[in-house]
Amino acid sequence: EWKSIALPVLAVDMDESEADALLSDNLIDLIGEQIRAAHSLDGITRFEADRWIQSRFILLYPLWTVIYTYRGGSYRVAVEGGTPSVLAAMEPVFLSQRIGRFLATIGLTVTAGLIWYVSWWLLFVASHGSDDAGELFIGVMVAILAAMAGAWHMAGKMVASVNVEGIADAQMDGLKAQTAKLKALWRRLQ
Repeated sequence: EWKSIALPVLAVDMDESEADALLSDNLIDLIGEQIRAAHSLDGITRFEADRWIQSRFILLYPLWTVIYTYRGGSYRVAVEGGTPSVLAAMEPVFLSQRIGRFLATIGLTVTAGLIWYVSWWLLFVASHGSDDAGELFIGVMVAILAAMAGAWHMAGKMVASVNVEGIADAQMDGLKAQTAKLKALWRRLQ
């Protein structure tokens, strides 16, 4: 009896007709790409196929969005339901973090200015008549651009009211491994 009410009760991203249409489109794209690659074609301008879906297998994989409040602000956390691990999280930005970002922005801007000042001395006084001045100039410009890019990045984060932390590499590897297992299960079911 659960099978008959599972889709209407659980919030899913797509219904059966959307899943059928997506499956058909993906199969046509996959087969067209295989034909293009097998015959060393640059592209396919027209491709037609008749398709019939005999059965479908919709896997409902839980993904939870948890909303929490902290000091008057609402924040969200995306949690994978299979192995309850955090996929992405919004966190508040505290005053100490904003001050740190402000100081980092000022420090990186001053660093870029000092690099420019020292570079003038190196380029025009110390290396006068040297053939290495071009390479030194490129190195100085890269250093200045890196410092200014860091300052710009910190200034952009300074005005943010929330941090959004993404999936860590270890969690992403685990998610990829689970996806590979699901694909293997899907192949066996076909």
